[in-house]
Amino acid sequence: MRSAFVVFAFCFVVAIPVAAQDLSIFDKKIPSSEVKTELYVMDVDKGVGEERKVGEDARRYGVDGELAGKTFTNSGFTIETEFTTEFDKDGRVAKRTSKDTYKIGNGEPMTGPARSWEYSYNESGTTVVSKEPQAEGDESAPIVETWKLDASGKMLEYSKMFGEQSLKTAYERDKSGKLLSKTVMYCGEVTSKETCSYREDGTLKESSEGDPQKSWTINRHYDERGQEVKGEMLLGKDGKVERQWVVERKLENHADGSTEEMKIAVHGATADKLEGVIRYVITTTFKK
Repeated sequence: MRSAFVVFAFCFVVAIPVAAQDLSIFDKKIPSSEVKTELYVMDVDKGVGEERKVGEDARRYGVDGELAGKTFTNSGFTIETEFTTEFDKDGRVAKRTSKDTYKIGNGEPMTGPARSWEYSYNESGTTVVSKEPQAEGDESAPIVETWKLDASGKMLEYSKMFGEQSLKTAYERDKSGKLLSKTVMYCGEVTSKETCSYREDGTLKESSEGDPQKSWTINRHYDERGQEVKGEMLLGKDGKVERQWVVERKLENHADGSTEEMKIAVHGATADKLEGVIRYVITTTFKK
């Protein structure tokens, strides 16, 4: 049976990635590089717990910084995805094709059918539409994704339509492009909203996210570099602290890349009750 901390850790890790398709086409990485993220969890039940590795995500980027492939491993299950990207005359992504290969333990690998997405742009390039072409005779509703960007390429709106269902995320920004709020909606109903506050020098200070019913709230606090240093989860309208955490980081640069460690110590309602530790090790390697 999973502990409350393990459930929290899982939600903490996947909350953002599950919201939308990989947006790496708008977030250029260092060309010809590989970024590997290892995830470790220590669940403290009685006394000191034992750390265990629960997953690994490795992403490979091509000469133009485009996502070329990724491999995800978790509990003996591996999924490897290879991407082929085509660009238009302006250097923008025109088509992306992917193929997944699955493997469970020592079993034989299984390869799924290739999938492709075609991208179209408005005249200014600030609206991007992605659509998966349908086979002839396919009567299922197509999945259509749309990104609206400002002139500098920062996200203003993301939407995903699949049949009669829709997912939308709206980003409110100030004149300088700083994020003021992020609102997530499902089928037109607001499911959560996050607001940000800044210091006088313009650096991110705090963010607060919650649902309209105020059944939960997550507050995060940042240092002068805009990196999260601590946070807390509150439940109910009275704002009772359910969990709180502290984040520590360590960065080492190498001749061919860097290694960053991020450790999140998760406590219960009081700071003296350690429930567990989530640790990321992010290794970036530049290819020659």
